[in-house]
Amino acid sequence: MSVGAAEERSPFRDSPVRRLVVRAARGLVQSPVELLDPSPRVLRRRTRRTPLPPLAVISVYRRRFAKHLLRVRSQLPDGARVALWGLDGVDRPLGDDTLGTGPGERFVLLNRLLAGLDLEPGAWVLVMDDDVLFKRGAPGDLLRAALAFGFDLCQPVHAWNSEVSHRVTRRRALMLARRSGWVEQGPVVLFGPAARERLLPFPSIPWPGWGIEFLWSREERRGLRLGIVDAVTIVHRQRVNASGYSWNAARELEDRLRAEAGFAPDEDLQTPRAGWRPWSP
Repeated sequence: MSVGAAEERSPFRDSPVRRLVVRAARGLVQSPVELLDPSPRVLRRRTRRTPLPPLAVISVYRRRFAKHLLRVRSQLPDGARVALWGLDGVDRPLGDDTLGTGPGERFVLLNRLLAGLDLEPGAWVLVMDDDVLFKRGAPGDLLRAALAFGFDLCQPVHAWNSEVSHRVTRRRALMLARRSGWVEQGPVVLFGPAARERLLPFPSIPWPGWGIEFLWSREERRGLRLGIVDAVTIVHRQRVNASGYSWNAARELEDRLRAEAGFAPDEDLQTPRAGWRPWSP
């Protein structure tokens, strides 16, 4: 994002102190709202009789975040499959689920995990980062929401204390889900059978893969249903680390993929198409 002289930020604006103050203020407002919001309970009540299709979870992890994946694994529905890749070796409790180890590009490694699973046609795939925790709801709730609202590709929202890149992925109070023209590539994305067929395996684009969302949004124009599930919230722990790639190269990739997908530079894809409240039919 280019910044003109009139928009230059002061050192305090980007300082850790300011981020701490903003987080605290946001938490004072949003924490009581989360406690009073019945959305997760309403979602579970509405979908408790919905049979769940097969689910597979894939992730590339670092051992220092293995405890997060262990917790998520304990929240999975019965019969869910897990396939992991250890960037810096195998964490012993995750050993049975770790199919390979060693460094590599994220999308390349995720594709290896997908290929090793040999999934049935009706299976769903949950792709997630290693530094994520489900705060309200669980992976099974995200899957139930996708089935209930007819999403082919969807993501949970971020809690107030989670690191986000796009405001649209923040949780909306008293909202179950929103149909969208855009879903972020991470940190948690759920692919249904139709999305698997059209979007997986991941294309050969370099990390961090900025702009892959435009390729997904292009499929929304062709009938794929994209959604954001507000009734399920996550906490993303790690701030974006730009040390491993060129910021300019990542932005150029995003612009190229936007143009390839046929979207104008000023076209807004993040405006909700529809929304469901707890009292909606």
